[in-house]
Amino acid sequence: MDWADQKDEKLKDPKFKDKKLTFSAVRKFQGNTIPIDYTVTIEGDAFKGKGEAEFGGQTQEFEIEGKREKKDEK
Repeated sequence: MDWADQKDEKLKDPKFKDKKLTFSAVRKFQGNTIPIDYTVTIEGDAFKGKGEAEFGGQTQEFEIEGKREKKDEK
């Protein structure tokens, strides 16, 4: 998994069943290590779901979505 300031973070415990993909990744940000649990639903070339992390004693959730990039055909 890549972020603007962190590249090639390995996914942990990926599981896929009935169009649902779950996995974890560790985000390193401003000296903090933040494990994030992701749950997304795959539909065709797109996914939509949420990430969840505990930081500062509170659980934070955020929405994520994306789609597969099409390669240029030559």
